Parts: sequence; C-alpha cells; structure tokens
Amino acid sequence: ASGISHGFRRAFRNMACTFSLCQAALTTAMMCSSIALGHDLGCAANAMLYAVNVMASLSLAPWVNSSLSPKQGLVVGFMCCSIYMLCFATVAAIIDHPQGWSMDEPWCQVLALVGAFFGGLGISISWTGQGLFFSLVVQQLTETERVDKVSMADLRETEEAWKLSQATSQLSSSFAVWIMVAECGVKFQFAVMQVLMPWSRWLYFLLPSLALFATASFAATAELNTAMPEKRMSTCNKAIATVSLWPDPSLWLLSFTNVAFGLSAAWVNSHVNGHLLLKAFAHPKYLGFASAMTTAIAGVTSKMSGCGSRKGPVMAMGSVAFLIIGLLGRLPFPNKFLGTGTWILAFYVLHGIGRGVFESTNKAAFGQTFPGEKGLGAFANLLVQTTLASVAGHILAALKLEDIVTYLLMAAASLILPGFLLAAAKKRAITGITPCGGSDAQLDV
Repeated sequence: ASGISHGFRRAFRNMACTFSLCQAALTTAMMCSSIALGHDLGCAANAMLYAVNVMASLSLAPWVNSSLSPKQGLVVGFMCCSIYMLCFATVAAIIDHPQGWSMDEPWCQVLALVGAFFGGLGISISWTGQGLFFSLVVQQLTETERVDKVSMADLRETEEAWKLSQATSQLSSSFAVWIMVAECGVKFQFAVMQVLMPWSRWLYFLLPSLALFATASFAATAELNTAMPEKRMSTCNKAIATVSLWPDPSLWLLSFTNVAFGLSAAWVNSHVNGHLLLKAFAHPKYLGFASAMTTAIAGVTSKMSGCGSRKGPVMAMGSVAFLIIGLLGRLPFPNKFLGTGTWILAFYVLHGIGRGVFESTNKAAFGQTFPGEKGLGAFANLLVQTTLASVAGHILAALKLEDIVTYLLMAAASLILPGFLLAAAKKRAITGITPCGGSDAQLDV
C-alpha cells in the first residue's frame, strides 16, 4: 500500500509542478495585458478570456475532462493556454516594433481576441481538470492508506473521514505552494526586468515557451492509474456535471470564500493597483514587486494551512483577512493617521493571506465534500463562482461604484465561517458518524 500511495503522490507532484509553471506564465501575461496591448485592447482581451472561461466551465470543460483521461484533459488545457500566450506575445511584439501594426489594426485585434478565446478555454479546462485529478488522488490515498488494525465499523468510518480530511489538507497545501512559488518567481523576474531594462518585444515569447515546456513535461509523465467507474457518463451528463450540483446546499455554503476572493482580487487589481499604489509610490514599476509579495505571502499561508487536518481556524483566518480589506477600503485616501505611504501594502499582505486560504484549505474543503468524480463539477463551480465575482467587481469598479464592492466583500467574508461550519455539519449528518467517534466535522472545527 505504501508503494501505491507513493506513486499517487509522485503523480500529483508532477501535475502540480507543470500546472504551476503554465499558470504562472498565463497570469503574468494577463497582468501585462494592458501594458503590452494598450488599455483598450488589453481590457477587451481580458473580458473575452473571462467570458469564455465562465461559459466553458459550465459545459465544455467538464465534458472534455470526463471524456478524456485526467492527464489528457490537462494536456488539452495546457495547449490552449500556450496558444493564448503565443498570440499575446505575437501581438505585443508587432505593436512594440517601430514599423509594426497599429493597435487599431484589425489583424492585431483579431489575433488578440482569438488568443484570449483559447486562454478562456485553457483556464476552464485545466482548472477543472486539476480539480478532477486532485479528487481522484485523494480518493485513492484514502483507500490505500487506511489503517487495517481498526476493526469496529464506526471507527473505520471515523478513520476514513480523518484520512480524507488529512489527505485533502496536505495535497491542497502542497498544490497551492507549487502555484505560489512558480507565480512569485516568474512575476518577480519580470518586475526586475522592468526596472533594469526597457520592455523588449522578445521578452513576451518567454511566456509561451515556458507554457509549452510545462505541457511537454507533463505529457511525458505516466497516466494516473485510478480505478475509473465501469458505467461512463452520457454526453449530456458530462456537459451538465457543473449544473447538476446546484441543488446541493453544500456547494453554496462553501461558495463564500470563492466570492470573497473574486471580489478582493477585483478590488486590488482595479482600485489598489490602478489608483492607490500609483498615488503612494508614483511609479508603476512597483506593481510587479507588490504582486510578487502577495504571491509569496499566499504561499506561506498555504504551507501553514497544511500542517494539520483542522480547516475551521484556517477558514476563519481567511474570513478576517478579506473582512479587513473591505474595512480598509472604506478609509479615505490619503489618510491623516496612516499617511499615503507603505500602509497601502497592507492590501497586498491581506489579499495574500486570503488567497493562501482560497488556494489551499478552501479547495481542500471542496475535495473533501465532493470526492471522486463529483470533484469534476465541484471545481468547475468553484471556478465559475470566483470568476463571476471577479467580473462583477471589475464592472462595479469601472462604474465608479467601489463602495458597493467593499460592502459585498465584507458581507461575503462574514459568511465564510458560518457557511463552512454548516457544510461540515451537513456532511456529518449524512455520513451518520456519531460525535463520540470524532467526525471530520469536529476535526475541522
């Protein structure tokens, strides 16, 4: 059993490493979109990417990942992301060239939007695929690492629940750390290059090169050897795997962290990056360093959250972080008590803490609540909820309604812990494990 367990953990590490490299390159391209493509074309490309991401997550992404093997679905997602970054780098190089096309040239706009279309497909397919991969590995580890000496039926159930909680905490923490380390490294290097040298049109081609390297590396790994169910889902059921979970209350009880993170990301990217940071430091070059700091803090938070199986205190920490962001957002700027300087960095620190909880413990809760193939629709819904919240936040910010964003953020943050505890209590009631047996809900609390 230990050899089988080691094989699954090695497969998960291979997926986490290559996935992190691809996503780090993709998020860097999205961060630089308005700079490299111009504000209007960059915003249009990101809007296309988000729209396709939401639509594909509701139908196409679950269908692709359930039709293919877990590895093949991720490879398809990586390839779509690589196409997006290749189109982005090509348009950026053409625009930057002294004799290149203008930003108003139709070919530039078409190529940028086509690339964004593939980017939305890639994000939805790859994130849904990693959710399925994660759920299947957790399920296999729970089965192979069960202690055989426990013989009483109720204790077996209790132990299985504990193993599930332990596996989801460890793997989600490990995956989040891989994501943060890769993203922090790539963004920090780009920030250094922005300070030390002018932006070169060839610099952007490093991003698709990194994504293609990650794709080829993951394609060369072995298939995930899981026991797939004998009865395959129909094409219709594959397409509606996301919608089929909507009647489950647990999906909505666990959604508040996704909504809070999406709103917080929109607030930081639109208002803090676009206004407060420039007023405080008077130069956009610090944006890369601030983003890298957020990612580093998120990585540390993710690693700390995986040290135990109890998720309740970690979810509370994320709730407090998002709540303080909303409260700080209500303060006037400049502030006569805090000034105009480094206190702005508190937004990035708090957003990093919240992101660390979102990337690790929040996803562990989804994996624990929706194990096995249910993870396909569950993680697709997670992506849809986060993206819709972020899009709503950006739209409200563009309409100069930042106050509404902060109020919605504080409301969602206040409901994170109650929603999580209710979902844990519901799972305990369904499994029928007695409180004296030490249920996973008690461990979470």
